[in-house]
This record gives sequence, C-alpha cells and structure tokens, in this order.
Amino acid sequence: MVRVVAHLHVISMPSMSYECHEPNEVFLYRALIYNYNGDPIDVDDNVFVTLNPGTNGGAETFVSHVNDGGYIDVKIKCSNYRTIMVSINYEGSQKSGKIELKQRNDNNKEGIHVSTQFPTIDGPMEVHLASREPFPSFVCVIVGRGNIVYSNIIEVPNGGWSQTHTFFITPTYEMMPEAHIFVYFIKRGNMVSYETTFSVKSAFKNTLTFDTPEIIKPGIVLSLSIFTEPNSYVGLLGMDKDALMLKTENDLNTRQIFNDLSNVHSKTLVTLTNANHYLVHQPKPKEKFLISKHITPRNYFETFAFIDYVSTTGYDEVPIKLPTTFFKSWVITGFALSPKTGLTLTTSMAMKTVKNIYVDIDLPNFVKKGSTVILEAEVRNYLQKRMRCAVSLENKKNEFEFATENKFAREIVYTDDIQPEKSQKIDFHIRPRVSGMITLKVYASCPLASYVNIKKLRVI
Repeated sequence: MVRVVAHLHVISMPSMSYECHEPNEVFLYRALIYNYNGDPIDVDDNVFVTLNPGTNGGAETFVSHVNDGGYIDVKIKCSNYRTIMVSINYEGSQKSGKIELKQRNDNNKEGIHVSTQFPTIDGPMEVHLASREPFPSFVCVIVGRGNIVYSNIIEVPNGGWSQTHTFFITPTYEMMPEAHIFVYFIKRGNMVSYETTFSVKSAFKNTLTFDTPEIIKPGIVLSLSIFTEPNSYVGLLGMDKDALMLKTENDLNTRQIFNDLSNVHSKTLVTLTNANHYLVHQPKPKEKFLISKHITPRNYFETFAFIDYVSTTGYDEVPIKLPTTFFKSWVITGFALSPKTGLTLTTSMAMKTVKNIYVDIDLPNFVKKGSTVILEAEVRNYLQKRMRCAVSLENKKNEFEFATENKFAREIVYTDDIQPEKSQKIDFHIRPRVSGMITLKVYASCPLASYVNIKKLRVI
C-alpha cells in the first residue's frame, strides 16, 4: 500500500490557557515537530515562529530550534494580552495554536490553580487555593484516567482565618498525561468547591534493556540478559527485520500510547454530604460504542520468539532459540509494564545470522544459448582468520561449458586468500549449451568451513 501525504513533517500545537499574575510574567508555550515516520527533526534546522496578539499589538516572527526530543519552547510575556496566536512554519509545513490569557492577581484569583507550568512525574507541583470564604481545611481529590489517584484532607495553618493556601503534590504516572483536581470544604452548612485540569509531561520512568550481538550463528540458543523495573510485566517478540517494513497500524508506538491515554478520562465525582450545594443537572444522551473483537495471532513465519513473563527482581536470563535460516537479519522488540513506573518500549540492534563462509553468484534475467556470459561469484569470509578458499562451479549435466582464452574445460576452480570479514569476487565465463532452466551449483570450501549455493539460470 502506498500512502501519499501532503507534508513530510507533523507539527503538534495544542491550544492552551494561562493565568497571568502580572504583565511582565513570562511563561512557556511548547509545541512538537517530528517527521512523518515519527522521528524528531534535526536540532540544527531553523523553525520560524510567529506571535500575533491581534489588535493588542503587532505580529513578531523569529527563528528558533527544537531540542533533542523534537519539542520547541517559546517564551511569551503576558503584557496584558487576552489572546495570542502562535504560528510555526517548518519547511513548508505550517500550523497555528491559540493561547487564552487570563489577567489576574493574587487578591482576586478565586479558585484552585496549578502554579507549576509543566508538572513532571515525581517532581513537586505547586497548587494554590484561593476562596471568598476562609477555611481551616479542605479535601483534595485528583482523578486520572477515570480513577481516583489522590485523596487527602489538607489542614491549613492558622485555623479558619485563611482565604488562601499553597501546597505541593507529587504527580504520579497515573496522572499522566492529564488529570482533574477537585477541592471542597464546608462553610456554615454550605459546600464550597473548586476544580481545574492540569497536564503532566508524558514520560514513563520504566526501562527495558538487553544486548544482542551483531553477528551470530543460526540455530543456536541465545541467552538474553534483560534488565527492567522489578515486578514489571515483560513481553518479547523476535522477528525478521523485514517484517518491520510492513504496515505499522498495529505496532506499539510511544506517541500513540500517550494520545490514547489522553482519551481515557472522567471528571465525574460523587461526594456524600449533608451540606447545601446547588447543582444544575443536564442529562447527557447515552453514547453507543461499536465493540469489535480483535484476534491477535501469536505465530507468524517471520516470528522466532513470542515470550511474556513477570520479572520479579528486574533481572532475568531468557533463552531464545534463533532460526536456522542464515544470512537474514533478526530483531527483538519488547515492552515492560510496571505498576510503579509505567510502560517502556525498546527494539534491539539487528542480529545477522551467518555461516562461517558464504558464496553467492549474480545471475542475469536470461541469456542466449551459445553466447558467452560472465557470471560474478562473491565469497565472504566470516571467520576470524585469513583463509584460502577454493571456489568451483559444478557442471555434471553438461548444460554449459567453460570458456577461458579459447580453452574449454568441463570444470574450473579458483582459489584466493580472503581476509576476515572481507569478500572476494570471482568471474566464471560460461557458454550455455541447452535451452530452458539450467542449474548452477557454486561451491566454496576452505580448511574450516564450506558452503554451497544453487541457483537457476534461464536460457533462450
């Protein structure tokens, strides 16, 4: 399947809102630029950024660059603006995002506000609560991906005389990529509540590492040393490297996983209380979901390993038997899912299964009967020492004859010295004697190894 796309690059620019405490306050707007295949763009490439506050001021264009992850951070000053349009242009691809600004100060900023602009997992997140009513304590609940992941009663110093309170929460991966925070307290028989939504940087802490050799013998059992977070559920898939070039819609992709997590959310909370609280209930129509059953096959002809297990200690030796097919490249992909540090994906370096020595012969699509044709054979030495190899082209059926300087022979042998990890090319001059498909059997031998390759040549 061939897919035609308008641009080779993807620009992700989310719309956002930000509360400004003062006109000189500077905040960051973050966008993501990556190639269509998912790789980030080059950090040295110029990215043109335009800030347009509309009627509040003139547009400004400047050059910026992305970081190693493909993110570009734009510093913006509040300056009493209400709306700012951000446009990014990169190699013909252009996209815009909208920033809504709320100009507030600490005296009238009623509600619950996350002061940390880009909260990260296991990093302190500053939260500020301001209310028209003084409060001695309040209940704080955080919902992430439809589950209550944080619930606490927070006591306020100085009793019931404070109308503001700043506290800190440590985000967990359950709050990623977006969570909903809800706080409430009871005052004179009435419930006072506030709520808001905050985002947590999409980054799991889990790791999965294993080393594979670049060249390995076919058919052996490879002992794979795997390191990951303890108590992680690990899945490994070994397959032909060519299979990675097939359609990728069903492959696990880090960016797609984070996008799917963004769609799993719920802001509905039930609080049991006898306090007075007025709600406007608007019934929502029931959504109909089409459920399709996906069947995941476990065996493909390209697959040589399909393993899943729970790593108790975080270190395991996993035996994997390699295919007996040689001169193929194989990869091992894997994932690890931890209840503590989340998900990680990894792909091994390609492993090439080779014999000690290999010979191949390059054939044309067809040749004419009676004509002389030059066939090029190549011998490659995978041994770790210099070898003198003998190469011959078998002709037991007399389907062709050898031609060298007007001398004809039924068989010819070439010998040469081949260095380790090097190859040597040899030419065979033959003249086909019959029409149809003839058999060419090229044979290479050395003191420590040998190899035979059989091919068919069409003669017309």
